[in-house]
This record gives sequence, C-alpha cells and structure tokens, in this order.
Amino acid sequence: MTLAGTAKRKITIQIMADAIDLVAHSKPTQVEVGVYKAFSMPIFSADNEELFYSLRTPYMWDGISDFEVCLDVAISDVEDLGDTFKFQMSWEHIAHDGTISTSVHDVETQTAVVAGSVAQYSTYHVHFTMDHDADGGGNKVLPDDLLGFRLRRIASSGTEVDNEILVLNAVVEFNIDKIFATWVRA
Repeated sequence: MTLAGTAKRKITIQIMADAIDLVAHSKPTQVEVGVYKAFSMPIFSADNEELFYSLRTPYMWDGISDFEVCLDVAISDVEDLGDTFKFQMSWEHIAHDGTISTSVHDVETQTAVVAGSVAQYSTYHVHFTMDHDADGGGNKVLPDDLLGFRLRRIASSGTEVDNEILVLNAVVEFNIDKIFATWVRA
C-alpha cells in the first residue's frame, strides 16, 4: 500500500550500540544516571572511545529522501552558557549482495550549551542528516541496504565543554511512503 500527499509519515527506529565492541574494549564507559544507562564520551583520541551501530533500511522507506540520525545526550556536569561540544557520525551502506566499502561519509554536528540547560544532566537532541545519494553514480542508499555508523565526539570549534557528554539513545528516522512493502531480497 503506497502513501501519497499528506499521508506520508516518518518511521523512527532505535539503534543499539555494538555490544561486541563494547565488551572487547570496555569503552566508552557506561554510566548510570537514575534509571538511565548512558555512554560517557570524551573527545576521541584513537583510544576506542567510539560507538558503532548498524541497521537495515526499512522497505517502507521512500528510498528518495535523506534520513536522519538523532541522539539524546546529556552534559555530565554543570557547564558554562555558550560552551560547545561536537560529534562526528561516520557512515556507509552496502546492498545485501554488495561489497563492504572502506570509505566513509563524515557528518559533524556542533551543539552549544543554552540558557536553562547548563545544569548537570541537562539533555540535548543532536541531529545528523545523511545524504542518501552521497556516493553518487547510481550508488544511492536503497531500502534493505545495511547502514553502518560510527559515533565519535570530536573537538569543537568553540570553547569546549569541560566534561564528558553522555549518549543516552540513538535513533534513525526515515520518511516512509508505504504501509506494507514487498519483500524483495532473493
């Protein structure tokens, strides 16, 4: 069933950090804040302080729009108004019968500490827009492709926050134009 006009919607899919990598390196550090678990992210320095995710693109996705990765993060302690933190989400895709590429696309987002959200554990939404046809030449992301993601905190271009940033959750949002989609994999 195909959707048209105002019937088109978004689907939000939670992605989980790769547990094998987390166990192997014991990094980034997992912390508990109330009933939440989070990953405490320092600025990356070739030290395994990064998170990896993967996800198959849904068949319901329209296949023609960019998709967005969204993080829920919190500052781990009191910060100054205007201080900044920056994340880099690297990504790539492969078809179910394709070859893994060693190249990646880097998308960076810098966030400033804002008024009313300077207290310890204040939360922020961090968004990365992924260009579905970044590879060009007929090699755009398609429904049922495998997406791979790597998240690193990198140095910001402003006055850096003093403490680590806590990553609470990660989701990917796709525009969908189908309610039910036909399974196409052979």
